[in-house]
Parts: sequence; C-alpha cells; structure tokens
Amino acid sequence: MNQFDSSAVDTTDKKFGPSKYITYGIQDLKINKMEIKVAGTGSKQVVFSVEGSPVKEAGFEGVDGANGPVGRITTMYMKPESEKDLVMIFGKIADAMGVREKLDAVKSDSLEAYVAGVEKVLTGKFASFVVASEQYWDVKAGKAKNSFRFPKYDFVEKQGTVESKLKFDIKNTYHFKAATVPSDIGTETSATKVEEKEEDKNDLPF
Repeated sequence: MNQFDSSAVDTTDKKFGPSKYITYGIQDLKINKMEIKVAGTGSKQVVFSVEGSPVKEAGFEGVDGANGPVGRITTMYMKPESEKDLVMIFGKIADAMGVREKLDAVKSDSLEAYVAGVEKVLTGKFASFVVASEQYWDVKAGKAKNSFRFPKYDFVEKQGTVESKLKFDIKNTYHFKAATVPSDIGTETSATKVEEKEEDKNDLPF
C-alpha cells in the first residue's frame, strides 16, 4: 500500500445545508419562550429563545423539531432600578407584532409575573429583528462564540415592511464586537485567562 496515493481522493467541494442556529444580522424571528436568568450578584436578564423562518430545503433537521434555525438572545443584566427598561423593549416588539393592546393589559409589580404574562403575548408571532453580537473567546472550544443582543434602537419592525428602517453594520460596535483572541493561544499556559460566560453553559454554539 502506497502512503501517498490520490486515486481514491474525492476533490468535490462539499456542500453544507442551512445552519440549525441563528446568527447576527437582520432576520425574521419568532419568540418561543422567555425566561429570567439571575446572576450571582442578583442582577437579572431576560432570555428570549427564538426561532427563524421555516427552512424548506431538503435534509434540514431543526433542533428539537424546530422548523427553522434557533438561538437565544438576551438582555443585559439589570439591577432592580433598571428593570423597567424591559417595558420599552417589550413595547417595541409588541408594536411590530401588532399586539400592543394585549401587552398593555399585562401589569404587575413583580418582574417574574410580568415576564410570564408578556411571554403569552409575544410568543409564536414573527417580526423582523436586528440581532447584534458581542463575541467572546471560549477557552474550552478554542474559538469565538456569539453572545446575542438586541441593539437599543431600531431593532424590530413588522415582518415584510416594504421600506425597512432596519440596518446592520458589522463595523458598528453596537451591532458587532469581535472576540479578543488570546495572544498566547496554543501554549500550555495562558497569560490571559478568559472566564466562561454564563450564557455559554449550554449546548448551543454561541
């Protein structure tokens, strides 16, 4: 047997199907679930589990039976005094989905109860979103991963809007921040220790 033999080598470029996961940029999404995550400091964030438009390409197998790519988008961690900012975020999403009246009917002094009520209003409906990413370096995986956010301004509108106002600019740091790759990557010990983010403690690739 010859060590070097090209007779059985297939040089055809391999084609990869659509990703099972969302990425940054402008896309149509629906919210499947909303939950509150609490940091060790007591600060809280809302996690949106989202799903993209159905993929009709043959061979696509969505995560847990999803019809489109999935992912998680989070708010920033909020201290109690800034939790009211959620009302504006939810309001903009509700406007885009055409369910503002139903959202306005949800009222509570408890963040947990409020988010539970809002979840019933905002889930299962599509809208167009701008998804931003602040990447971070995953030491264990040895690669950059995405931490998805909604930008503060102009991040959502009605699906199918003809003259869209949504924009995504990869050069805009409010839309995209690349991960800092450790300078001594590949060495046995790293001078820069990068702590694993809370949102990375799951099986999704971001």
